[in-house]
Amino acid sequence: MATRSFELSCVIAASPSSVAAHLREPQNHRGLQPLITEIIEHERSHPQDGHGRAHARFDAIERVPILGLRYPNRIAIRCEADTKADEHGTLAVRFEARSKPMLRLTSQFTLLPRPGPREGYPHCRLVERVEITLPWLLDRLLGRFSFDTARAAHERLLSNLRARLEPQ
Repeated sequence: MATRSFELSCVIAASPSSVAAHLREPQNHRGLQPLITEIIEHERSHPQDGHGRAHARFDAIERVPILGLRYPNRIAIRCEADTKADEHGTLAVRFEARSKPMLRLTSQFTLLPRPGPREGYPHCRLVERVEITLPWLLDRLLGRFSFDTARAAHERLLSNLRARLEPQ
């Protein structure tokens, strides 16, 4: 197996809790992630026991451009998210996505509070670390394409997230 990774970051004019709530909602990923066209939910939990964690399992259908055609690719996704911040106000949202042929993408969003320009206007520094794992032969054939496609999609995701959550 081969692994490739990248890290992206941005500042969003919204609180870490509102960013985390938006990311952990499966239906929000359609349009947020530019390749995703459909979401099929399977399971969801809302922690009521005070543990501060929520999870969801869902499938996403994405349209991947391959040789000028849009290939429909079904991805099984598991999301686990903090619903309570740690002592520093930090929250994390983690995704594990599995796709054919034996491709695995993990993504962790770390959401750190930042003071806004005026009191009462919180900001969030978002750091996303993405790791892509795929079979060695597939990496040799499509690794650069997979990596570049994922990186571009995640850059758009952050841009779309800012557009959705920041006040106009």
